Amino acid sequence: MDGNLFLAIVSAIVPFGVAALMALFPDWRWLGWLVVAACLGVVAWATSSYLTGKNPTLAVRYFSLLAGVAGALFVASAAFLFDRAAFPLSSAIVAADAALVRIQFFGTDQLPTEVRRENIADWFAYYAPSVRATYKSTEDGKDKVFAAIPKTWAIFVVFDKPTIYREVTVGFSAPGLPIYDVMQRTQRSVIASFRSDIPAGTLEIATK
Repeated sequence: MDGNLFLAIVSAIVPFGVAALMALFPDWRWLGWLVVAACLGVVAWATSSYLTGKNPTLAVRYFSLLAGVAGALFVASAAFLFDRAAFPLSSAIVAADAALVRIQFFGTDQLPTEVRRENIADWFAYYAPSVRATYKSTEDGKDKVFAAIPKTWAIFVVFDKPTIYREVTVGFSAPGLPIYDVMQRTQRSVIASFRSDIPAGTLEIATK
């Protein structure tokens, strides 16, 4: 076979094989990909040696070895693609139909603590402190409130599994829960924001 044609065939097969390796072993750590990088380095050296005429005999020997590697990668790639086409994956993540988190508030600046969780990967509570803008009255010299923004809370909830639900419910164990909005409803997360401070009590965010 003509050397240039052989080089073209090998150059086309090797990237395809590397792509198959990435699909077959998505969890490979840096050592595995270091080995792949070393193999590609040999390919680059052999190609350069052949094209420039430096050590052409040795390069041809590497081409023979490379042909075997490329053939093995091609077979592995074809087998992988055939297996995926003939036997689709049945181990897909099963969606959940409910999620729940309960967190304890203390009526202070202390961040809440978790009481219970179901199908919750993580959650995060954030508050913006209250802000008051005042001015000094020209009539009596006293400070007057020009504008006031109450303390607000936002609760970010991330589901452990994709969750399919009709609505999100928010409950509280004590009176005084401020007006709230439920936003960014997705199968993976939800956000609940509260327009005023949350008093002491247990807050529950659940899907159903």
